[in-house]
Amino acid sequence: DWVGRSQSADDICDLGNMAWQKANTDPGQISTLIVPADCAWGDFKGKIPSPLKKIDPIKIDDSLIPQSIEILKKQNSILFIGGKFLNEECINLAGIIASATGCRIVTDTFVSRIRRGSGLPIVEQVPYFSEIAEEFLKNTSGAVFIGSNPPVSFFAYPNKNSYLLPDETSILNLCTPEQNGLSALQALSDECGHSSINKNLIQNGIIEVPSSGKLDTSSIGPLISALMPENAIVSDEAATSSLFVTPHTLMAKPHDWLSLTGGSIGQGLPLAIGAAIAKPNSPVITLHGDGGAMYTIQALWTQARENLNITNIIFANNSYEILKIELDRVGAVKTGPRAESMLSLENPIIDWLQLSKSMGVPSFAPNTVEEFSKIFTSSVKEPGPSLIVLNL
Repeated sequence: DWVGRSQSADDICDLGNMAWQKANTDPGQISTLIVPADCAWGDFKGKIPSPLKKIDPIKIDDSLIPQSIEILKKQNSILFIGGKFLNEECINLAGIIASATGCRIVTDTFVSRIRRGSGLPIVEQVPYFSEIAEEFLKNTSGAVFIGSNPPVSFFAYPNKNSYLLPDETSILNLCTPEQNGLSALQALSDECGHSSINKNLIQNGIIEVPSSGKLDTSSIGPLISALMPENAIVSDEAATSSLFVTPHTLMAKPHDWLSLTGGSIGQGLPLAIGAAIAKPNSPVITLHGDGGAMYTIQALWTQARENLNITNIIFANNSYEILKIELDRVGAVKTGPRAESMLSLENPIIDWLQLSKSMGVPSFAPNTVEEFSKIFTSSVKEPGPSLIVLNL
């Protein structure tokens, strides 16, 4: 979004100041500062400038507030929030608006960060597969967008729609990602004249938790949900294995959920490092597929070096399962053994326990509910990283 190039040692401070300001322009930008070697090692003879202030977000058009309320009061309407407007303050305001208007609160399939859990307003996420997403959004009469755009399918599929809302839906983009979504939600709340959240819009915390038995796909979600500490941070890149955990953790104690938002893989382990450094008093839990984790496995060494409180859970199905699913969904021609082997992690099998230990991270492979409960509870409480491999 911004590129600067230093011409001498004397302009580096000013350029660095400008790079910081541009990078912190909503909703978050990328600044690139090119510093030739002679500029970096040269003598600085200028004056260090005062830090630039963060640029205020663009104001919304207040005249759109009454029209937004009108749309939200329609039957089967949605308040669609995204971007940086999914923290606790914003979703509570959304809950007040939904209570007053009767709308649903919806967000994107993948969001970089969302506050969620028991006692917080329910924010529904658009399903991943396009036909399920269409069903989820069918009959939507109106949609008001704050910090996001009308949803489209993650991939394009033959003979399936990419645009997911019904054609007849009334759409109003009240606030772009570059604008002030918090003020938009506050203005909508004020216009409603409402101050409380209906109980039916609050996520309950009722979890049926197994106390014994084999650790499997039916038990792992409730276990993680029940054992997660309050204000934990979850870095989720479990891919297909997310289905075993994500729905259950909606009922966990309040926490922050960080997700991969693009189509690449390998973000989960290094993202957990950033979260642990930024919030050293909050336990960080990584949920990761084995294929994606191999892209950035060296992050384990950094976790150990920095003694970060990160509990890494690896779902080892020895396969790039999501790629198999997507190949089937696009109607790819039948592949032979050599092509199929490209999606397998079985030759050779990855020894996650030894791999983790070799980088200084203690590792475990529980097989029962009791074993997992003991290991996980200890891991999130103690300083330093750990790795739990689940062969489900």
